[in-house]
Amino acid sequence: AYRDGKPLPQRSETKTASILNLILVLENINLEEAMTYECRVKNAQGIASKTSRVVVISPPVVSLLEGKRELGTTTAVAINSSLAINCVVSAGYPTPTVRWETGR
Repeated sequence: AYRDGKPLPQRSETKTASILNLILVLENINLEEAMTYECRVKNAQGIASKTSRVVVISPPVVSLLEGKRELGTTTAVAINSSLAINCVVSAGYPTPTVRWETGR
Protein backbone atom coordinates (compact mmCIF):
# COMPACT_ATOMS: atom_id res chain seq x y z
CA ALA A 1 0.00 0.00 0.00
CA TYR A 2 1.13 3.55 -0.71
CA ARG A 3 0.36 6.94 0.84
CA ASP A 4 0.91 10.00 -1.35
CA GLY A 5 3.07 7.89 -3.66
CA LYS A 6 5.38 6.63 -0.89
CA PRO A 7 5.32 2.99 0.27
CA LEU A 8 3.76 2.38 3.66
CA PRO A 9 5.74 0.22 6.09
CA GLN A 10 5.08 -3.49 5.69
CA ARG A 11 2.75 -4.63 8.45
CA SER A 12 2.17 -8.19 7.38
CA GLU A 13 3.99 -10.88 5.50
CA THR A 14 3.36 -11.51 1.82
CA LYS A 15 0.97 -14.38 1.23
CA THR A 16 -0.01 -16.23 -1.90
CA ALA A 17 -3.67 -17.17 -2.22
CA SER A 18 -6.40 -17.34 -4.79
CA ILE A 19 -7.94 -14.19 -3.28
CA LEU A 20 -5.87 -11.86 -1.11
CA ASN A 21 -7.27 -9.08 1.03
CA LEU A 22 -4.89 -6.62 2.64
CA ILE A 23 -6.62 -4.16 4.93
CA LEU A 24 -5.07 -0.82 5.78
CA VAL A 25 -6.43 0.31 9.15
CA LEU A 26 -6.14 3.97 10.17
CA GLU A 27 -6.87 4.47 13.86
CA ASN A 28 -7.17 7.71 15.84
CA ILE A 29 -7.21 9.65 12.59
CA ASN A 30 -5.78 13.16 12.65
CA LEU A 31 -5.38 15.83 9.97
CA GLU A 32 -2.05 14.38 8.78
CA GLU A 33 -3.89 11.29 7.48
CA ALA A 34 -5.73 13.40 4.89
CA MET A 35 -4.08 12.32 1.65
CA THR A 36 -4.34 9.89 -1.24
CA TYR A 37 -3.86 6.18 -0.49
CA GLU A 38 -3.06 3.65 -3.17
CA CYS A 39 -3.23 -0.13 -3.17
CA ARG A 40 -0.86 -1.61 -5.78
CA VAL A 41 -0.94 -5.26 -6.71
CA LYS A 42 1.21 -7.20 -9.13
CA ASN A 43 1.86 -10.66 -10.40
CA ALA A 44 3.63 -12.16 -13.38
CA GLN A 45 0.81 -10.96 -15.66
CA GLY A 46 0.91 -7.31 -14.72
CA ILE A 47 0.24 -4.55 -12.22
CA ALA A 48 -3.03 -2.95 -11.08
CA SER A 49 -3.78 -0.22 -8.59
CA LYS A 50 -6.64 1.76 -7.08
CA THR A 51 -6.46 5.03 -5.19
CA SER A 52 -8.74 6.73 -2.71
CA ARG A 53 -8.46 10.24 -1.31
CA VAL A 54 -9.12 10.41 2.43
CA VAL A 55 -10.61 13.70 3.61
CA VAL A 56 -10.62 14.29 7.37
CA ILE A 57 -13.57 16.31 8.59
CA SER A 58 -13.09 18.44 11.69
CA PRO A 59 -15.03 21.02 13.69
CA PRO A 60 -14.24 24.72 13.31
CA VAL A 61 -11.91 26.52 15.71
CA VAL A 62 -12.60 30.23 16.15
CA SER A 63 -11.14 33.10 18.15
CA LEU A 64 -11.96 36.79 18.42
CA LEU A 65 -9.11 39.28 18.23
CA GLU A 66 -8.75 43.01 18.65
CA GLY A 67 -5.44 43.63 16.94
CA LYS A 68 -3.26 40.81 18.30
CA ARG A 69 -5.11 40.57 21.62
CA GLU A 70 -7.60 37.74 22.07
CA LEU A 71 -10.91 38.90 23.43
CA GLY A 72 -12.71 37.18 26.30
CA THR A 73 -16.45 36.61 26.60
CA THR A 74 -16.98 40.22 27.71
CA THR A 75 -15.18 43.27 26.35
CA ALA A 76 -15.51 46.71 27.94
CA VAL A 77 -15.48 49.65 25.52
CA ALA A 78 -15.67 53.35 26.39
CA ILE A 79 -18.58 55.31 24.98
CA ASN A 80 -17.80 57.12 21.68
CA SER A 81 -14.76 54.90 21.03
CA SER A 82 -14.18 52.37 18.22
CA LEU A 83 -13.73 48.61 18.30
CA ALA A 84 -12.63 46.33 15.45
CA ILE A 85 -13.14 42.64 16.20
CA ASN A 86 -11.51 40.09 13.92
CA CYS A 87 -13.18 36.67 13.76
CA VAL A 88 -10.31 34.25 13.04
CA VAL A 89 -11.15 30.73 11.90
CA SER A 90 -8.04 28.58 12.30
CA ALA A 91 -9.40 25.10 11.52
CA GLY A 92 -12.38 23.19 10.23
CA TYR A 93 -13.21 20.98 7.28
CA PRO A 94 -15.28 21.38 5.27
CA THR A 95 -14.38 25.08 5.29
CA PRO A 96 -16.73 26.81 7.76
CA THR A 97 -18.94 29.72 6.83
CA VAL A 98 -18.59 32.81 9.01
CA ARG A 99 -21.20 35.41 9.83
CA TRP A 100 -21.70 37.97 12.53
CA GLU A 101 -24.85 37.92 14.66
CA THR A 102 -25.94 40.11 17.51
CA GLY A 103 -27.74 39.08 20.65
CA ARG A 104 -28.80 41.35 23.46
